[in-house]
Amino acid sequence: MSKIADTFQNISSLLLQDLINLIHFWDYKKDQKTSSPASKELIETGYVSFADFLTRKECEDLYDQIIAFSQKYKETTTLDNGTLIHFRGNKSEADPDKGMIDIYNVDRVVGLNLDYEKIEKIIKPTTTCDLYTTSVHAYINRGVEGTRVFHVDNFQPVVYKAFIYLTDVDDTSYGPYAFINKTHRFSLQVYYNLFRNLFLKKYRSPDMPIYKKNREIIGTGKKGTIIISNQNGIHRGYPQEKGKERVALVVTYMVISKLNYLHNTAKQTLHEALKKF
Repeated sequence: MSKIADTFQNISSLLLQDLINLIHFWDYKKDQKTSSPASKELIETGYVSFADFLTRKECEDLYDQIIAFSQKYKETTTLDNGTLIHFRGNKSEADPDKGMIDIYNVDRVVGLNLDYEKIEKIIKPTTTCDLYTTSVHAYINRGVEGTRVFHVDNFQPVVYKAFIYLTDVDDTSYGPYAFINKTHRFSLQVYYNLFRNLFLKKYRSPDMPIYKKNREIIGTGKKGTIIISNQNGIHRGYPQEKGKERVALVVTYMVISKLNYLHNTAKQTLHEALKKF
């Protein structure tokens, strides 16, 4: 797809999603009065975090299982149970996350005992639409020095991700997750970047190089910390220094309104996600 087509597809997706956000705006504003502080923060900023979602012992046990599993493979492999271990950048030097290992459906190969209900109690008050869990990943970042610039993952439909650190992420040298506050809906910064990137070869359509630096939240934290983020907002994973490590579980949720089905680019995503239910 050409960059022009990609840009206008993204803009149309974003316009539809902001229309959906507008239609439901007063619903979750009303619900916000009885929401938890964490839900209120997620509604307002698009981001919330807190420590000790998992104990250090739980993190260390999961870390050992995930690393042991990853060491069985040297290249991207799909298992019969649907787990995919993806070695980013093995076939493309241009991949900005070269060196990262992304394990799709990691819950099928390690013993996870996550309190999904606790996560969902935070996300559900942010929307009156249906909420579905779509996947559980493990990210292994070891000295990944060339991560993607600030960007958005998708415009249509809304996706939330819950990042659970299994290692200490004490400062930017460890490659923490970062988010630009209040860019998850009705954001002129997002629209501006989409139009600007149309004329710049350096950036992909959904890259977001222009943002308000004073709104940046850098998600450092000890092992067991959870970060819940609206992926329609501007975000990135920071590049790491050599020798630094970040291992995280990532639980993905999709918010679905009937209006999402109006957009052709969302139909396949929705279809694949809903196969599981």
